[in-house]
Amino acid sequence: MTAGSLATPDSLALPDAAAQAHSGFVRLHAYWLARVSDGRLPGRAQIDPLEMPRDLLPHIVLFEVVTAADGARRYRFRLMGSAIAAIPGRDDTGRFYDETIAPDLYRSRGAGLDAIVASGRPGYAASAHAAPDREHIHVGRLGLPLASDGRNVDMILGILLPLPRPD
Repeated sequence: MTAGSLATPDSLALPDAAAQAHSGFVRLHAYWLARVSDGRLPGRAQIDPLEMPRDLLPHIVLFEVVTAADGARRYRFRLMGSAIAAIPGRDDTGRFYDETIAPDLYRSRGAGLDAIVASGRPGYAASAHAAPDREHIHVGRLGLPLASDGRNVDMILGILLPLPRPD
């Protein structure tokens, strides 16, 4: 969300029909949306894992937005749910996202995170996800912007959920 602008109901809607059809995405979005107030995005202080649907917690990720002096952004894992950590077989909490995946893959995923930061709107993507020593799995990713000042996105609350394999 650009500084000075406020969120509108249309700008905060789930961005994709596939996300709208999955109860996990719908429930996390509803939790987040209930914390939007007067057109201002919720901040990390308004997010309480004890109030989230318990079955979603293993699938939650929290990214800190780290912006360099030149404006380049990086994303640090502040929380990585156990179901997400199980995919690569490690917990990357505290590490930068770009240090944990291949550069070509990070370019597309980082661009998705950049879009959430720039727009202040939820973002959604679905794709195959590599899992070491296993078949690829199909997952959906929903990112929800958080802003400690209500406007400038400084964290992203995310969820990664398995989806049925596309034909």
